[in-house]
Amino acid sequence: MAPAVMEETEINIRARSPEAIANVVQELDRIKAVKEDFLVPAHNIQFSVVDDSVVADVKLSDGAWVPPVRYELSRTAHTGIAAKFDVSARYARRMRAEAPDLLATNLNYWASRDNRRFLVRTLDGKVRAFLSDRYRIVDTSLLFYNGYEKIKAMEGSIIGLDLTEDSFYMRMTIGGWEEKIDRAKVLTRELSRSPDHGNLFDGADDKGGIKYSPVDAHIKTLDGQHENMALREVGYRDDTLVPFLVIRNSETGLGSVGVEGGCMRPYCLNCAIVGEQFLKAHLGPRHDYNGILSNATVNAENEALFGSVRDIITATLDRDKFKTLVQQFGTADSLKLANPTAAVERVVDEYDLSPDIKQSIYNELISEGDDTVFGLVQAVTATARDFTSPDAAIALERIGGQLLERAPQLVEIRR
Repeated sequence: MAPAVMEETEINIRARSPEAIANVVQELDRIKAVKEDFLVPAHNIQFSVVDDSVVADVKLSDGAWVPPVRYELSRTAHTGIAAKFDVSARYARRMRAEAPDLLATNLNYWASRDNRRFLVRTLDGKVRAFLSDRYRIVDTSLLFYNGYEKIKAMEGSIIGLDLTEDSFYMRMTIGGWEEKIDRAKVLTRELSRSPDHGNLFDGADDKGGIKYSPVDAHIKTLDGQHENMALREVGYRDDTLVPFLVIRNSETGLGSVGVEGGCMRPYCLNCAIVGEQFLKAHLGPRHDYNGILSNATVNAENEALFGSVRDIITATLDRDKFKTLVQQFGTADSLKLANPTAAVERVVDEYDLSPDIKQSIYNELISEGDDTVFGLVQAVTATARDFTSPDAAIALERIGGQLLERAPQLVEIRR
């Protein structure tokens, strides 16, 4: 399995409040207004070095240089350029860090001898992506408004927007579809202890050297007492799930347009992505002209796709399917982990997770004191909820959804 943790980017926005969400929407609108995209032959791109960094000049078919001359190159653009000119990614990274003049010389050599055309995507004086001339641009701002209108018509709401340099995630839910989880037991679980199985992590320090701290992010201490323990008991007794939907996009070639469904647990705001995905690659017919790619062209190319996205939202938010999913969570609550420590280790190994994520899953499982498959899923999705990287958070939410079905075969269940 691919690791869940992606490399951090310069922009990591996880907007959850109405004000923060509105700010992201304004940024999407701004990007749409100021971005520029060019279809140019490879030999119309020239590379040089400024202040020890490789920069690019882009020339249009009429011989005019595109202002501003000398675009900076994003990390994603560097990767795309190296791939298109068949330069080893590892060697390109080394040249970028240690010998930028050598990198510029290499790129100019191959670009001058390449007959292909490329899509050069620019924003705020920087080349943000270097792509095939068959790459279909899907405008994130338009995708947002289409998703918003559809979910509003279904009486749903937006609960979050995630934005990085390369990715966008739109999180939505329908609050009127709450379904109560059929919990196997209704109780207040003690911190760090399973009600009938002793210490939840007996022998934890003997398995991987994990040191845990029984800190519960959901319980506040007031004068030595857990002030909301009673609320927690009500939370378990009235535990519900609501439908959860994610629409995603990348404007730099690092992912398809996608729609994924799952559920959110209002008690803790954990989200799990479950089931199939709708994916649409950014691939279309080869553009038959050179120069600036207009917004009108992009909008026309997107019209049919947005219709498909709206249809997929309707199909994904199916009430009967959601009720079946809630029943799965009820079943997961009845499946006791034979060894919670070993179960976490197995999940970490299976999905190639980092030590930091491993520690967080341990802490969350201990915090809740829930030694069931339900508890394991919640520990993974709680880690996702608090993660700073949107890409990593989504990957963990997918893992949480997969564990709902895979855990009984992946980890040992106490019979």
